[in-house]
Amino acid sequence: PPGVGFPQALSRAVRALRGVEVPDDAWRPDDVPEHLKVRFRVTTPEGSAAVGRDLSELEARLRPQLARAINDAASRWTHPGAVEWRFGELPPRVGGEVVGFPALVDRGDRVAAEVFPDPEPAAASHRAGLRRLIALTTVDPVKAVVARLGNPVKFALAASPYPTVPALLADARLKAIDDLMGADVSAVRDEAAFTALRDKVRGDVAARMQAVVDTAGAVVGLWREVEAKLPGAPPAARDDMAEQLKSLVYPGFILASAEPFYERLPVYLQAMLRRVEQAAANPERDAARQAEVAAIEDAYAELCAAHSVLPPEMVELGWLVEELRVGVFAQGLGTIRPVSAARLRKAMAALAGR
Repeated sequence: PPGVGFPQALSRAVRALRGVEVPDDAWRPDDVPEHLKVRFRVTTPEGSAAVGRDLSELEARLRPQLARAINDAASRWTHPGAVEWRFGELPPRVGGEVVGFPALVDRGDRVAAEVFPDPEPAAASHRAGLRRLIALTTVDPVKAVVARLGNPVKFALAASPYPTVPALLADARLKAIDDLMGADVSAVRDEAAFTALRDKVRGDVAARMQAVVDTAGAVVGLWREVEAKLPGAPPAARDDMAEQLKSLVYPGFILASAEPFYERLPVYLQAMLRRVEQAAANPERDAARQAEVAAIEDAYAELCAAHSVLPPEMVELGWLVEELRVGVFAQGLGTIRPVSAARLRKAMAALAGR
């Protein structure tokens, strides 16, 4: 059933068939003797490609070989790179026995096309490629945006974790484009659809970029303030918040922060400032709260470990863990919606059962 893992399902089956209660944590697949584990053999028309008992390890080892084979077989849907649409019509899926997923690829100064072995990485790459191609084929609004920035924001941006201010502004432009593209661009697979998407986006990019940069200025200012005050927190709290800070503000954080949570970054940093003060006053209470959050973060990390590219609902769940931190350490700031450890565990169980 949805939300039920394999150990739980196995315990239910034993109970139904034999009337014996087996605790879920009694199942320890890692303790099974090596000779009793399933041995997998991956074959090709030319013979055996790889043999092993760890299916995930075999998959990771053979993935580059599979990607090359798919791209060789589907070369008509690949392209080395262009600065405008030169890809014909890219189907969402190709192949018979060996299936591939054509998608655009962001190369920075150009956009290429490749065929991916899995749909999730293909979808993420295609979105990034569309975003970059819009940037390459529209007027850059950076000068107009910078002209409207106030001095406090300019000073803050100069002290950001980005290597340069132009690098930050380029990231902000891509985020503005991405925000305006909409949630689902999977159907944009020919020149006409791309042109329609680009025309829909470009008129609003400057205004959206202005808002993105203003938020970035606020984030960077608070980031510096948190860094300055962290030494005053108890060691355990200080180490925890230092890790949290690195996960929130870093080179590339602007584009990487999903909406609507990008606009919440200042709240997360304000919550950290409040926690510094409260943890110094009552370290024991802070440690108890930290343990509650750490248990959820560990469960989330375990859930994510099985994915090379996180689906959108799992990305959102990660941001809700940040909202949980606000609710636990700085309740007065409010959360974006009701959130608790129990709610997050239920959501994680549902995603794990898919």
